[in-house]
Amino acid sequence: MKVLSISTDKNVFKEGSAVKARMVEYASCVEEFHVIVFTPKKREYSHIHEGNLYIHPTRSTMKATYIFDAMRIGKKIVAEQKFAPGNSVVTAQDPFECGFTAWRVAKKSGLSLHLQVHTDFLSRHFKTSLLQRMRVRLASFLLPKADGVRVVSERIADSIAKAKIKFRQPPQILPIRIDAETIERSPKANTQNMFPKFKFIVLMASRLTKEKRIQDGLRAFQKILQQYPFAGLVIIGEGPEKRRLQNLALKLHVRDNVVFLGFRQDVPSFMKSANIFLSTSEYEGYGMSVVEAGLCYCPVIATDAGVSGEILKDNLNSFVCPVGDVNCFYSRIMRLISDNALREILSGRLHSDIRALIPEKEEYIRKFVAGLEEASKRT
Repeated sequence: MKVLSISTDKNVFKEGSAVKARMVEYASCVEEFHVIVFTPKKREYSHIHEGNLYIHPTRSTMKATYIFDAMRIGKKIVAEQKFAPGNSVVTAQDPFECGFTAWRVAKKSGLSLHLQVHTDFLSRHFKTSLLQRMRVRLASFLLPKADGVRVVSERIADSIAKAKIKFRQPPQILPIRIDAETIERSPKANTQNMFPKFKFIVLMASRLTKEKRIQDGLRAFQKILQQYPFAGLVIIGEGPEKRRLQNLALKLHVRDNVVFLGFRQDVPSFMKSANIFLSTSEYEGYGMSVVEAGLCYCPVIATDAGVSGEILKDNLNSFVCPVGDVNCFYSRIMRLISDNALREILSGRLHSDIRALIPEKEEYIRKFVAGLEEASKRT
């Protein structure tokens, strides 16, 4: 089988990244695995060929031409590599711009279409802008046309079912593969030396974007400091909201107890040394960061998004709060600060629950490739 994948994930160009490793593993199971990635015209994005894996950057002059450049490259790959109906598939990492590109290439070439859904696009919190609402309409148009669909959580499958979007075939529910062994082997960060004045650390790690609602964590932390001035909030990540969040920390008079670390590759190391992991997202498709925190035995407080309810069980293995409920974040953090035994109980249960759900790498790859193969036969 030959596979053509449309993606926006530029991490595939980084040697040693998790996404690059996954692509290499998928490619080892098929005849050819081509990945077209939406990229700007920069030197660091160049063609990669490793074994059966081929990575093609669009190297577009502007974002407006990503789709058109990817379609042109895709049609060329399909023609030159002789992709054949019944034994080839075009897949997309999302049912939005990537999905539209994959649909056009598949339609022009008579190939099967496979779409992946990594975010809960039908959440009311997702539809906050004209662009997002257009993406919802596009996904609702494309998903019924796909020969195969993979979603990363039960929450997404349920929300699509409630919206009565019809599929040609029932969707495959396959979470994002997490390398539990590598995470568990990660060394523990020496936060005592890095932040000597913090006696209790709350960690947040995500892209600094509006939907992550990091401001809710800052506001909850403002209340925490009134009773526990020795606490510290460590925020890992980069994004367009960083400057606004830094200004908010100053406005709330918490800047001395808040550290913005920027992008880090060693997030699990900080999870192992933090006392609590806090996630305040409006919506998630899956929620990899809370799963990684659970694997690091870090107690989790999260919003009712992504794997909450599916993996995170309120008051059983974690605490789950409504989106935007600052008082809930505050009260749950306070409870964990004052109860060491409860932190150990929740983190131990969450680790066990996650470990029981993660499939072996070979089984996961087999399921992913099987989903592509089934779609490839439905031209």
